[in-house]
Amino acid sequence: LARGLFNGKEGKFAYQVSLEPQFQVPYSGPDKYLVCSLLKVTLSWEERGKTKSVELQTLRTMIQKKS
Repeated sequence: LARGLFNGKEGKFAYQVSLEPQFQVPYSGPDKYLVCSLLKVTLSWEERGKTKSVELQTLRTMIQKKS
């Protein structure tokens, strides 16, 4: 999953996914970083004439090579 904002629709559901880096720290060597990013997923749908939605958030931690 790449950094950014993604939108889509599947049947009656609309979704939005965002991934934004929050911080990075050096990790085990000069060319690697531990990167923590905020992953948010919002799902919305229509029910009885009203828009309903749910949002989930988590941190995604990964090791990246220095660019």
